[in-house]
Amino acid sequence: SDKQILEQIKSQKQKKIVTLLQSRDSYNPGSAVELQQVLTQVQCTKAPVKKLAEKQVIKTAEKTILKSLPVIPDRMLVNTKTITLNEDQKKALDHINKQIKSRRFGVTLLHGVTDSGKTEIYIRAIEAVTRQGKSAIVLLPEIALTAQTVQRFGSRFANFAVMHSALTASQRNAQWQKIKAGKADVVIGARSAVFAPLPNLGLIVIDEEHEPSYKQDTAPRYHGRDVAIKRAQLSEAHCILGSATPSLEMLLNCRNKEYFNLIELPKRVMDLPAPEMKLVDLKQQQPTQKGV
Repeated sequence: SDKQILEQIKSQKQKKIVTLLQSRDSYNPGSAVELQQVLTQVQCTKAPVKKLAEKQVIKTAEKTILKSLPVIPDRMLVNTKTITLNEDQKKALDHINKQIKSRRFGVTLLHGVTDSGKTEIYIRAIEAVTRQGKSAIVLLPEIALTAQTVQRFGSRFANFAVMHSALTASQRNAQWQKIKAGKADVVIGARSAVFAPLPNLGLIVIDEEHEPSYKQDTAPRYHGRDVAIKRAQLSEAHCILGSATPSLEMLLNCRNKEYFNLIELPKRVMDLPAPEMKLVDLKQQQPTQKGV
């Protein structure tokens, strides 16, 4: 019993340590007291703690504390109120959900004009995948990895990780360890995120698939989009390619290859008008010298 343990201990410091742990009900790693807190309250060095551990009166455990991502200021948070899909979005999402439910490899090229609501389709497709107990990767061009974009995904998914070049080495390591430990259902990042060690992969999304920034021009050379498609194939997962200006090779694949499908979103959300375009004749413009 606890009383007998205290009677067997002669050192006053050791008795204080045991009494403190007993008062905190620290009988398992989940209710353990931090070492520094014990040393401060008992006013002792680590020696009495080591002696108790050697006698197997107490047990010590280590806890890994990962460095978190920078906090997004409130003024930059995106309003994530419920969004109603239009008919084109519903048709696109229905097609993707059928592909996901089939649990077979497939590629959907989502050709949507700017502001057609592609991101909301990505998010709802990821929600469908996570409900199946699977995970998802979202690849974005480095320039699109803004705090608002990350927050939009983060507000919809509790367990997510971020990987991009702006993170410090310790933050990048923390995110990688989080993914490897299975504590992330969704990974958002630039091209290197395609290699994230996610278990049970169900979906990979490549936004702006035409972007040249998905190509790595130093060894090892690879194209993030093509690696994503191959990884989806190996995992029997679905792959969504999104773009307002799809690459010619992907459009050709949709015509000639069995596993590729083209879905179009021709209208902007809420029937917004198309942006006004003007042609500028540079011959009639005043030439500038020495910059603007």
